[in-house]
Amino acid sequence: MIVFRFAVILLLLTAPYAFADEASKAAKLKELAKIQGLHATEDELDSIIAFYRSPIGQKDAEAAKIAMQQWAIFFMEKNNVTVEKATQAYISELRAIIKAEAKKRNRK
Repeated sequence: MIVFRFAVILLLLTAPYAFADEASKAAKLKELAKIQGLHATEDELDSIIAFYRSPIGQKDAEAAKIAMQQWAIFFMEKNNVTVEKATQAYISELRAIIKAEAKKRNRK
């Protein structure tokens, strides 16, 4: 009986922490939706969930996932070209500075 009481007391003391984590997640999701301008009513949320559970919603989600992956690859490729050009320009400038400094030292 004492063990049972101890278990109940322990459960009552730890339960708020478990629910606090869920409440924290819910609050963060609510804030994220608010920041993104997604002030959907509960009926709208139910409709959105129903859509994404449907076959067409599943296809939409998959297409969006593929499109985001392709966009990320495209962006990284374009970014790599830009970074490479900037790096080459920086190296050229450093070489010019080193060459100018070497000339100055040779004159002295």
